[in-house]
Amino acid sequence: MTNQEYNQILRQARKKELVLRKAVLQENLELLNEVNLKLETALANNAIDGTLRKDQLVAMKHIVEKDLDTFQEAYTLMTHTGINAQTRITIERNGTIFYEVEGTRKLLDVVESKVLLDVFRMKEKDGLILSDRIWRMTEDSKLFITNRIQQGILLGEAHGKVARDLKQFIKGSGGLRYKSERLVTTEMAKAYKHANEQSVQMMRKGSKYMWFEKWELSPAHPRPDVCDLQASHDEGEGPGVYKTAPNRHPGCLCYIYPVYREKRGEANYPDASEIKPDTTDLSKSQHKMFKELK
Repeated sequence: MTNQEYNQILRQARKKELVLRKAVLQENLELLNEVNLKLETALANNAIDGTLRKDQLVAMKHIVEKDLDTFQEAYTLMTHTGINAQTRITIERNGTIFYEVEGTRKLLDVVESKVLLDVFRMKEKDGLILSDRIWRMTEDSKLFITNRIQQGILLGEAHGKVARDLKQFIKGSGGLRYKSERLVTTEMAKAYKHANEQSVQMMRKGSKYMWFEKWELSPAHPRPDVCDLQASHDEGEGPGVYKTAPNRHPGCLCYIYPVYREKRGEANYPDASEIKPDTTDLSKSQHKMFKELK
């Protein structure tokens, strides 16, 4: 396989990943908009002379419970769909590379099913799996929203002021939007990392080549952080080349992909210097983020 062919495989996969990320974040924003609209409507409908009364608190609590439960169900489906798609993109990319190098597609189906099972059941340091973390995020949001409505009732605030504060929590920075975006992108990053790691491990079995994982710093990297260390760290196979690459942090846009070399001889890996993706399908805000990629 030539460097040009190798780069083309990586470029196509990278573009799919960025378009997927854009679609997931857009769907998440639409879910949040729906929650906000329902709450605004409920607050207005239950207000008397522009303010909420104590006897409306129970009704508003039921509305919050119902709206956030609906959000949780849709968010869970969206997250699972994003994880599935990210895993499939990574496995297909590595399977294509492996086929071009080795002439076999032996790893595709086996790895994909194992990776998905692992990601959905993976526990963090707090002992929670994905479904637990989604549930906790939703319950925390229910509590915040209900408490803010109760505060507004006790203070005799206009329903419009309460609605504006809740909108900031739902769609602004640091609230539900931040938490939901961070959670879904983190889970997709874990799927990406695990899919690459598992497929590279299978590539090694019976191969005449030595297979590694390469950490490539994203050109859109805003400022130095742990990613710079990962990309420059050398374990004896070259900068950023690992037997098993480290985990990506939430929101990380760095690339992790398979590289190979002959078992004997110099460390001569495929050249991936041209894997910057086409940004045609990205939004204006993402174009700004990826301005270095143009």
